[in-house]
Amino acid sequence: MRGIVVVSMLAASVAHADPRPAAAFVGIGATAGGDNAADTANLGIAVEGGVDVVGPLWLHAQAATGIALAGFTGGTFMQLRGGVESRYCGASTCGTFGVDLGYQVESVGHSVACGEYPDCAGERYTSVRVIPRLGLDFGHGLRWRPSLETDLGRNHTFGVLATFACAYAW
Repeated sequence: MRGIVVVSMLAASVAHADPRPAAAFVGIGATAGGDNAADTANLGIAVEGGVDVVGPLWLHAQAATGIALAGFTGGTFMQLRGGVESRYCGASTCGTFGVDLGYQVESVGHSVACGEYPDCAGERYTSVRVIPRLGLDFGHGLRWRPSLETDLGRNHTFGVLATFACAYAW
């Protein structure tokens, strides 16, 4: 029995002293922000993942969906994107910088001011977007990933977004 305890303690200390760096992650989180494409505030849920390519360079992908609020109207948004991420890590915390290329669709319903006018229809905005992001990635195994992002679209659209995800890395 004493030998089993010593072997278990030794295995645990070796595993803790020399953790293998993560090679991939998958996470889920919340996203909040807004943009001037449809003058909306967006609140949604995001699923993201990444894989280590070489050194500090990672591939990153994310899908988000949620509600889009514009004045007296409500609607939805959906965003798909992928890109690269660079990480610079300490013991359990990484600073991240990345750039994604994505596509976003926002659908905003008709206004309360439209009343019963049938010609007062909702609007749909689509845009290809470049999304630079800056964030943190910290923890062991279960990781926390807060980030701030800007959102640059065609026709001078601009947005700001904050995300907070919980991810599992292996």
